[in-house]
Amino acid sequence: MLSEHLDMVIVGHLSRDIIVVDGGRQEATGGAVYFAAFAAKPACSKILVITKLALADVDLLSDFWQKGIPVLPLFSLKTTIMEDSFDSGENYVRKSKVLSLASSFRIEEIPVKSAEVFYLAGLMQGEIPETLIEELSRYGKIALDVQGFLRAPGPGTLVLSEWREKEKYLPYVHFLKADRREAHFLTGNSEIEDMIRSIHEWGVKEILITDDQGVTVSDGIITLHKPFDRYRIEARTGRGDTCFASYLSWRINHDTKKSLDYCLRITNRKLCKPGPYRC
Repeated sequence: MLSEHLDMVIVGHLSRDIIVVDGGRQEATGGAVYFAAFAAKPACSKILVITKLALADVDLLSDFWQKGIPVLPLFSLKTTIMEDSFDSGENYVRKSKVLSLASSFRIEEIPVKSAEVFYLAGLMQGEIPETLIEELSRYGKIALDVQGFLRAPGPGTLVLSEWREKEKYLPYVHFLKADRREAHFLTGNSEIEDMIRSIHEWGVKEILITDDQGVTVSDGIITLHKPFDRYRIEARTGRGDTCFASYLSWRINHDTKKSLDYCLRITNRKLCKPGPYRC
């Protein structure tokens, strides 16, 4: 058990990503936890990544080691493997397919009992049990990527699936991140202002919603929007993870507006090329 108080603990599966853009194929390390760690590191001196993967895929950890990002690997029979496809004929809307899935996290595998933020960076349902939200909220603020509770493997692609227990667990969430499609599915609303209102009514304190144009943040008092710079579609993977993690890292010691400004600077730099944010 770690007794040290940390700035941020990021929990989620690393993945082997297969990225297909207009038929062109490349492979890379991925997962929300991967992009989030690199984006949070510049502002967080005390950070820990907790991830799961097969022992045979331990090479996926090398980027963390090279950049001095502390990581606690938990081993699973399988590593998560994802295929993300973008096609110009469909306006580059991302389609994700699950090829392999690591095992779920358990509370006894999280040896941290004090942190400013526990960032639950799941990729899909089943990766992070809902009970971890309530249990970890005793030890720090919960930051939740809602895709980890909405996305589920469907025939040929990931689909959005109802989160039936959302009203039970969202009151334990301080920060919530969603893209516009996920926020629409979660709330049933079409306008961002209405999505934000509904999510606040469920008890979430701060909300970050991304779309292709930019990011909107609400802390319950003010709502702010900032546009992204133009970017290459090949760099699109990890955009929301980078945005949320950089916002959270700055928000620990700064207000909402300054944190949004900071996250845009980090995210725009990341979107210049594929891969995670590099200082």
